[in-house]
Amino acid sequence: YYARTNMLEVALDTATKALEFVNIQHMGIYGDDIDFLTPYSSRDDVEPTELTWLKRKDISCAWEWIATIRKHLSKLFGQMGMRAAADYNQHVYLSILDNIRQDKRLEHQIEELQEAKADQTSRAWAIAILSVLVFVAIFLYLRHLKQATERSYANDINNVEASFRKWMEEN
Repeated sequence: YYARTNMLEVALDTATKALEFVNIQHMGIYGDDIDFLTPYSSRDDVEPTELTWLKRKDISCAWEWIATIRKHLSKLFGQMGMRAAADYNQHVYLSILDNIRQDKRLEHQIEELQEAKADQTSRAWAIAILSVLVFVAIFLYLRHLKQATERSYANDINNVEASFRKWMEEN
């Protein structure tokens, strides 16, 4: 609102206070030893605080909120003719967006891997159950075959004995 009504100093003050609220929030969680967010740093040799925070896994933030603040700061500094400050905030904004996209991409890959794992587990169980069923079927078939063979041998032996007795009686 302030930026649209050419109240740029008020808009800048509001965006700066938003960064200060993030700082206060992080001081409450992480203590005084954490770096503070600033609207702009002219030092090229110092990495922006958000980019340092992005690398640390022990710091969690509302990255979308910080990205929105940086986007507004970039527009404000651009309207005020402060190109270096606008570029700085644009760089931080785009870096945060890139990181958020990577996080979402990784989350999506994790979901896909979990689904694939569940599918593979289901397939493994199905194969195991089918293997047991095939083993049982083969066992039952072989047992039946053995019994049928034994009955056949018994019948053959009985027939041979009967034939032998008949032959003996005739001779």
